[in-house]
Amino acid sequence: MSGTAKNTDRELWRKVKDNYYSPSLHVTVTGGIGINKGGTVYVKPIEEWHRLAEAEDKRMRQREMINKINMSFSDFVKEHCSREVQEMLEDTPAERKLQENILKQLLDGFELKLKELGEEQR
Repeated sequence: MSGTAKNTDRELWRKVKDNYYSPSLHVTVTGGIGINKGGTVYVKPIEEWHRLAEAEDKRMRQREMINKINMSFSDFVKEHCSREVQEMLEDTPAERKLQENILKQLLDGFELKLKELGEEQR
């Protein structure tokens, strides 16, 4: 049996049976969760997969909040500012990125403060 590797992974699901490039999910002998797509496999402990999903969920919520704030700001400018001010505040990619970074820092700060307040109440 020289040169032959034994597959110790336990496949849980495969989108297309017997197609080894088809997306699939497996558990490794060490308990890691493997996700295969197109022949590329990522293996991580379940806690890491959960942390990644949680971080993505947080990023999406922040993006939604930033979009709402940007829309509110834009509506306020249109309603209450002169045309000259409106033109000065028109979006450019650099200004949009700066606004998003500032808003993300504010949201992170609010989230941290809420967490601190929650811990003080325990």
